[in-house]
Amino acid sequence: MKIDRGPCFIDTNILIYASFPENKFYEKALDCIETLRPQGLYISRQIVLEYVSVVTNENIYNQYLTSEEAVENIEVFLEYMSIIEPGTPLDTHALKKYLIQYAIKRRMVFDLNIYLTMKANGIPVILTANEKDFNAFQDIEIINPVK
Repeated sequence: MKIDRGPCFIDTNILIYASFPENKFYEKALDCIETLRPQGLYISRQIVLEYVSVVTNENIYNQYLTSEEAVENIEVFLEYMSIIEPGTPLDTHALKKYLIQYAIKRRMVFDLNIYLTMKANGIPVILTANEKDFNAFQDIEIINPVK
């Protein structure tokens, strides 16, 4: 995989796929993380929490992880990427602007938070298998590394 666009933000689904060898996207997700490491890979606290929420859920994966295993995986991921945060608190005027501009509702608030975190940290690319989740947002490039 060759991406010449600088630092990349990694969505939760890529980490999840890289955690379960039985997943059909396992190899591609793992390759994405290992190959793009030198460019700068980033996640946020939200991604860590989403990851733990999914991989420890026995209703999603038959071979779900314990909390301890999930934390161990996060520690391994952090050898390849860094955790960033949104930066300065979002004031109510800006929040109102983004909520209205992107017609945010329901679970889209989490995608908006990722977008704002990327923008605050100057990260132009998101790596995700859920391209449609980010199509509405401007000024970022969406790449699906497991396609």
